Amino acid sequence: EARTFDSRLFHAADECLGVKTLRFETPPDFNFLPGMWVMVCFPDTPKDCRAYSIATSPLEKGYVELSMARVGTLTSRLFALQPGESVLMRGPYGRWTLDERSPHAVMISEGTGLTPFRSMCRYAIDRKLPTRLTILYCARTKEEQLYRLEYAQWRRHGIDVHAMAGGRVDIGT
Repeated sequence: EARTFDSRLFHAADECLGVKTLRFETPPDFNFLPGMWVMVCFPDTPKDCRAYSIATSPLEKGYVELSMARVGTLTSRLFALQPGESVLMRGPYGRWTLDERSPHAVMISEGTGLTPFRSMCRYAIDRKLPTRLTILYCARTKEEQLYRLEYAQWRRHGIDVHAMAGGRVDIGT
């Protein structure tokens, strides 16, 4: 069930060219499904919120990671946050989640659209799900490929990752 809470920044890291991953504290009983998202805003501007997909597995407790590109005023403020500073977080939301009963899920994305799939991959690995996952992903350049250092681990666990650069995901016609 969605709720609003203060969330303190634990850690911020450059994920790839132009993208940061921010790790925020969550209440111990904060539960979500892989693929869900949260709304984030600052206490002084509670109506200026933006949705961010959760990048962590639901089995990782006490925090969520959000990956974002700097595209406006809110993300510029988020990029400038220092550990210990807080935001308002509301959620979780979303019905498009990983179906553990599905024999095969094909996920297609570009840019930061890979974020909810990271949550799904981590969850599938942690739970040792039999679900086969295939990811078709594209970024403008190799340097802009999100979570690039995790692809080898995903592949070791049977996730079929096709990461491309310099174009669009082309699945044919």
